[in-house]
Amino acid sequence: MQSKFLSVATIIIFSTFNIAVSQTQKRIQNTKVQAERILFSPPDKTFSIEVPVRLKEDKDQYKEEQSMKSIRVFGGFTHKMAFLVYATTYKHGDKSINEIPKEKLGGLEFLVGGDDDHDFAERFIVIDGFPTREVIYKNQNAKGIMIDVGQQVFILCLAVKNRRDLESKVANRFFSSFHLIRESKKDKPSKQKKATRNRKINRKSQI
Repeated sequence: MQSKFLSVATIIIFSTFNIAVSQTQKRIQNTKVQAERILFSPPDKTFSIEVPVRLKEDKDQYKEEQSMKSIRVFGGFTHKMAFLVYATTYKHGDKSINEIPKEKLGGLEFLVGGDDDHDFAERFIVIDGFPTREVIYKNQNAKGIMIDVGQQVFILCLAVKNRRDLESKVANRFFSSFHLIRESKKDKPSKQKKATRNRKINRKSQI
């Protein structure tokens, strides 16, 4: 499983979304990067997150995995920070869905730091009400969290030029602002309400 994915460090090396690093650096040197805060949400509105740069989906950055129904990758970077979000969805009935978070999220750190680096500190926290595993690498400037929301697992990755930026306000906001967008029961009409509404529409059309 591990060899099928690219870590955030690897993606930086080969340049995010097929943009040459040298060209990107030259462009950024001539452009003042503003520390804006963007509320990003994908087209299907499954989640939202605050980042200082707009994220783009890269549909060619991953390969299919046996237990996964889909794996979507969103990324973006500034002159000193790279942001990456994996949105994974397990297949219905896959045994991994019901595993306890410690087992389910174990082994996913390679998405943050690669296959060979196992020297990191970890802890379990709660993000948006969901069990979350956090890893901070000791020998590279990378940090990530893995959020277990049931059939889906979201992996947020951050790589920085200066290590102190792993604990910056921008970094903390990126990790803590994750929000799974749920459909409220109040907003979701019941079958009875739908039927009543349809009858009213039909009566009006007959008048």
